[in-house]
Amino acid sequence: MSIVEEELIYDGKKHLLRWHADLPIPTSNITQVRGYIFDTEGKVLIVESRGEHWTTVGGHPEGNETPVETFKREVMEEACVEIENETFLGFIEVIPENGDTHYFQLRYAALLKKKLPFEARFETTACKFVLPDEISKYIPWTGKSPVFAEEMKAALAVYKKIKK
Repeated sequence: MSIVEEELIYDGKKHLLRWHADLPIPTSNITQVRGYIFDTEGKVLIVESRGEHWTTVGGHPEGNETPVETFKREVMEEACVEIENETFLGFIEVIPENGDTHYFQLRYAALLKKKLPFEARFETTACKFVLPDEISKYIPWTGKSPVFAEEMKAALAVYKKIKK
C-alpha cells in the first residue's frame, strides 16, 4: 500500500501527517479519536464547534478509556447520538518537524443507532447529517487533504459492509 501523507502548519509549527490503514491500533500517544457516523441514508454526522466551524465527531481520550469508549462518549457528548458497529479505519501518525514525540489520531466508522434530542453542550452548538460529497462545503480543508480523502474512502468502504 502506498503511503499517503501531507504537511500541515498547526500552532505555527510544521507537522507531517501520515495515514496508516494497514497497521495495528497504536496503544500509546493517542491524542484524538474521531470518526464517521452514518445514518440509514448514508449521510455523515458533522458537528458545529463553538458556533465557529464544522467538524467530524470525536475528541481526546480520558483516563483509561479504550479508543472505542472514547469515540462513543464523544459522539454522545457532542451530538447526543448512540452508535453501533464501531469499526477501526486506521490512524494518522502526526510527526512534528521539531523532533517532538510522534502521536496518533485514530479514525473509526459507525452506524447511527439512536438519535436523542440534541442539547448544545460542551463545545458543540449544532449537529447535522450531510452527504459525504457535501462535507467539504462545511469543512473546507477536507477538499484539499489527501489524508482526509483516504479516511473518507475507508469510511465509505466500511459503511457499505456494515449498513443494514
